[in-house]
Amino acid sequence: GKLWALPTNINIPPSETVTVTATCTTPGAVAALAGTIRNIATPTRGWRTATNPAAATLGQPGENDPQLRVRQSRSTALPSKTTIDGMDGSLLDISGVTRVRIYENDTDTTDSNGLPQHSICAVVEGGDATEIATVLSKKKDQGTFTFGTTAVDITGKYGETKTIRFSRPTIVNIFVDIELTTYPGYTSQIADQMKVEIAKYINSLGIGENVLISRIYSPANLGVMSGGASRYYDITSLKIGKTAVGVSAANVDILFNESAAGDVANIKVTPV
Repeated sequence: GKLWALPTNINIPPSETVTVTATCTTPGAVAALAGTIRNIATPTRGWRTATNPAAATLGQPGENDPQLRVRQSRSTALPSKTTIDGMDGSLLDISGVTRVRIYENDTDTTDSNGLPQHSICAVVEGGDATEIATVLSKKKDQGTFTFGTTAVDITGKYGETKTIRFSRPTIVNIFVDIELTTYPGYTSQIADQMKVEIAKYINSLGIGENVLISRIYSPANLGVMSGGASRYYDITSLKIGKTAVGVSAANVDILFNESAAGDVANIKVTPV
């Protein structure tokens, strides 16, 4: 099995439970379903059980230049004038954080996403939970409530305990079904490349961003403007959905705390 490393120092409180972030020692997209990380590799006195209540956030390969430039441009928001922009930049600067979306409800009533009045909700993919909570505690405005499904207790400036909340995005797998009319020169390798480009596009979408079916045509048409492989086929049908049997020619709505995920295994390309 895979080894998951814990933070260097962990103090288990009198309640006998503590939430920390475990990081897989194997680089890349390592999956772990909720409740599947249970074995303690290094037995320690007083530590009886372990589990992961949520599925692991998949890791990502090394960034290419365009991806790095995008992340750097966002992290330059650290010294920004607005609280939300500064918070966003600081969260992105945490090791392992891949996507961030911050919502704010500055009204006197609960909003359409369920955020209480005068609260913020940070949805963060990847990164250490304690580091995330520390950033939120330092960056949020005084008196602003932090809303989310993950709660972390941290020690404040004067030794007080503060509970900071945020959410991890729920991963929504996107299934794609494409039918093609093919021309001389078409090979199965072209279909494989289509799958890679489509999955890459879906994974580039932000947290809470809907999957628009019209946008899928762009990565599916390989090099259409540069005389690429798209000259060997014509897309006659394109459908997307949240399940293999539930695909249709319609957009896929993503909730505010969800992230669309693309995988070549969930993309079907059929010459007809």
